[in-house]
Amino acid sequence: MIKIVFIGIAAVFLILLLKNAKPEFALLLSLCTCVVMMLGCVGVLAGVIDRLQELFSYAKLPGGYFSLLLKILGITYLADFGSSLCKDAGQTAIAAQIDLAGRLVVISISLPVILAVFEELVRMI
Repeated sequence: MIKIVFIGIAAVFLILLLKNAKPEFALLLSLCTCVVMMLGCVGVLAGVIDRLQELFSYAKLPGGYFSLLLKILGITYLADFGSSLCKDAGQTAIAAQIDLAGRLVVISISLPVILAVFEELVRMI
């Protein structure tokens, strides 16, 4: 975690130096830094996924719910990542559309679970 923080801080200083002279390089450095930091989190993410899988097995939930949860987490992360990069580039309208698209995709892939919960509630009543 400390390495990621130092990489981020160093990148911010470099980006601030480049921003006025070469703004296109500053944006590229920002993108590269984000990718490097994301790759640095892969090990931690693998541990989180293992723990979530254990929780799902203890709760005896269908495996499809676990894969759905991973898809939702991936979609939200990618949408947030893309939106943040667009905001950094000054393209807030595009960032807003990425956010909206991410939300719509999450809702659409979550519908089977939402329907299953409603069916179970109706069955219990």
